[in-house]
Amino acid sequence: MIGEARGEMAGNALRWRYQLDLPVDGRHWQVDMDDWMYLMDDETLINRTSMRKLGVEVGQITLFFRRLPAGAACD
Repeated sequence: MIGEARGEMAGNALRWRYQLDLPVDGRHWQVDMDDWMYLMDDETLINRTSMRKLGVEVGQITLFFRRLPAGAACD
């Protein structure tokens, strides 16, 4: 990460905006990240991120997180 992230919350959503130093083929790109996290229930979080370079979207990431039940093994 480059510098500091800026965050804001509203209801079940958290938004982070920050710059990331991303290594690509031996070079470094500075990309703008717009990261949204939505807490769907006590066990589910959805993370949706947009990556931009010079204002043009170059990628998207969507992640889903589920809390493991107590005592469950994580392999």
